Amino acid sequence: MPGVQVVVLSVRSCVAELPIEDQIRLEGIVGQTRRVVRFDEFGFVWLSFLSDETRGDFCLYPYEVRVA
Repeated sequence: MPGVQVVVLSVRSCVAELPIEDQIRLEGIVGQTRRVVRFDEFGFVWLSFLSDETRGDFCLYPYEVRVA
């Protein structure tokens, strides 16, 4: 549900093809809390890099987050 706070457990699904700088940035979010921005039609959870943002910067599988 959009607006729910989740803890990022993993970013494995979205870092494989990214430049190393982006991988490091995303891996730094693991363990942090983010607000769900939206779910897309494929079931991905969209989150923002910044904890107080409302735009979706990256998406994860639902199993890569847990409700805070």
